[in-house]
Amino acid sequence: MRFELSKNPEALEIKTSVKGLIQWTTRGQISIDNSKIKIAAMTGYQKYHFSHEENINIITNSLENDNKIFYLQKRLTGALDSYKKGKQVSMVSHISCFKTIFDTKRKIIHTDDKLMKYSNPYKKVNESLLERTLLKCFSQSVYSDSLTMKSSFVSSLSVIDETLKYFIRDYINYYNYDFDHKEILSIIEDSTVFLKDLPYWNKIKRYFLNNDLIYKMINSIVLRKGVIQNGLSEYAYNKPVIDAIIKTLSNKSYSISFINFVKRRLNYQNKPTFSPPVLPSPSPPPSPVASPPVEPVVDQPNPIPNLLVPWPETLPVEELVFEEDRKKPKISHVASSKTTTTSSSLPVASPFGPPLGPVAPPKKKTSKKWEDKFGHRGN
Repeated sequence: MRFELSKNPEALEIKTSVKGLIQWTTRGQISIDNSKIKIAAMTGYQKYHFSHEENINIITNSLENDNKIFYLQKRLTGALDSYKKGKQVSMVSHISCFKTIFDTKRKIIHTDDKLMKYSNPYKKVNESLLERTLLKCFSQSVYSDSLTMKSSFVSSLSVIDETLKYFIRDYINYYNYDFDHKEILSIIEDSTVFLKDLPYWNKIKRYFLNNDLIYKMINSIVLRKGVIQNGLSEYAYNKPVIDAIIKTLSNKSYSISFINFVKRRLNYQNKPTFSPPVLPSPSPPPSPVASPPVEPVVDQPNPIPNLLVPWPETLPVEELVFEEDRKKPKISHVASSKTTTTSSSLPVASPFGPPLGPVAPPKKKTSKKWEDKFGHRGN
């Protein structure tokens, strides 16, 4: 657009230049060369969970398989969560799906090999519209009002719920979807033996003792297959749940390879189980102690300060003196005494002594021209 408007090739701006670039959408691209500049533009995907090399492998595997990337998306609870659920500001995570489906905004050059394809811009609008319409129709899943589970991929504000979903998905993926529903249910029920002593057990027991809820978790994972790329985060309230699952697997004589797999995925660390601190009971208030008697305050005259200038016997007061030719009052300092002078032309002696500096010359009366020119007009 800049070149068309200016007809000047220097108007074109090159922001970043790399030799290898994988692109599947306008806002989905990642660089694959080993240069210092790393490009990873993936809107809707939290790339900071992985290194750049890991993101390249994840994107490449997704493009070669089902074009889906499952990962744990983390966020802070907001004002709406606090209003609806009474949730304080905290870090929560839920499973999110990022798709790498090509948006067909460029024409792919087909080759017989399985390597990455090159693309060219479309020359005809009808051809581009046809391919985009076909891809849009076949990329969407079939929806049934009676069979499709609307809550199969809904996030939860409970870290216990997300921990159980994470474990069930890893269990199913490890055995390649050849598993027994009752075995998963047995693991979760047997883990409650290690959780009943928790102070918040009454709040979380519904996740372990509700069989219908566990079966819904299993069915939602079967409907949306996939491996979560990043590991589970360890928080204060899901740490005892992770420890209970590991102990239950050890008691059930599972293989060491499977237990190590679960430990690695659940970010298991052999540390003492966290327990919320017990607040000390409030101590009784101290007995009242009689306060010492307060002596009454006696009014004393204000002391005369020791000044360099002698303090006058009579303090000046403000009197209003009105002039006949003006309505505006004028304030002058006149010493209050019993005898007053009838003539206002007599100089009034200052009660604080003579002025320290030279006497200011009297202001001479000026005309209107003088005021316009010099900005001052005398009395």
